[in-house]
Amino acid sequence: MKKIFFLMMLVGMSIGGYCQNKKMDSLKLELQNAKQDTKRLRLYSYLCEECEEKDILKYADSAVILADKLISQTTNDKERKSLLNKKANAFGCIQIFYQTTNDTNKVLEYVQKALSIYQELKDTAAIIERIIDFSRIYSNIGNFPKSIEYCQKGLSYAKEMNYKKGIVVCLSQMSSMYGMQGDYLQALDNLKNILAIDYELKDTIGNITAPGSADVLIEIGNIYDNLHDIKNALESYHKGISLFEAMNNKEKVLWVYNCIGVLYANNNDITNALINYQKGLSMAEDLNAKFWIRGILSNIGNIFLKQGDIEKALEYHNKALKVAEEMTEYTEYNV
Repeated sequence: MKKIFFLMMLVGMSIGGYCQNKKMDSLKLELQNAKQDTKRLRLYSYLCEECEEKDILKYADSAVILADKLISQTTNDKERKSLLNKKANAFGCIQIFYQTTNDTNKVLEYVQKALSIYQELKDTAAIIERIIDFSRIYSNIGNFPKSIEYCQKGLSYAKEMNYKKGIVVCLSQMSSMYGMQGDYLQALDNLKNILAIDYELKDTIGNITAPGSADVLIEIGNIYDNLHDIKNALESYHKGISLFEAMNNKEKVLWVYNCIGVLYANNNDITNALINYQKGLSMAEDLNAKFWIRGILSNIGNIFLKQGDIEKALEYHNKALKVAEEMTEYTEYNV
């Protein structure tokens, strides 16, 4: 059976690679046959997004050159804006290439190039994202003051433009930075400001850079947990659960039950820790969410280990290990 599973895994990997190669081959064939520069530019844009990272420059540089050529030839304002957007997107792809090679100076150079275009286009959302890109880059190299400086720049611009989702993006990055520095009060202040905006906008869901009120409440709960403020942590967690339940987002609900379990466990309230872990585990099993099943089983095992109940600890850690062995992207068939 293991041999069959291994072969199936290889087949799955081959199919994934085959599909990607087929798409690239199709795009390259289209490019080869394309006569119009506008179509060639569009294909270069697709190719630099779809290709392997090592090949990005081959297509992105061509996209920039061709975009410049077409920009110089057009007098149509709408066409010019579209071409500038494609050029900025190509700069974004080049930024990704240099991120993979850890060339920070080049990454900064191409973020600035994209930012300059978006400033010309007066694209407020894209301007904020590029400014926050600078903050993330400086954060990644450990330059906290510079990272916060760019957060403040983005925040000032977002406020000037009255772009509230942009304000949320900047405050979220600032909260993350202060949290990483252990400045939980500053992180909390930023999260509360985000929450007020999300409530105003009635944004419960949000997105990866601008979290909605449900996720923000959990982040606030985590901060209160770090500050050992159990009452406010639990209040925030339960408010978050209510919002996730209203969205029928069961995986987020079980995530919060796990957070609550961790809080109680860290404060030696074993009874409530186990109650909340069990709530999360039951939901995880209903969803067949193996990542969470494994994690919560391990957390329960750690409680018994801390209590000195080795037999129970081994029972739960062995269950967690079994789930971990089952976790795979591919399906195992018995033949």
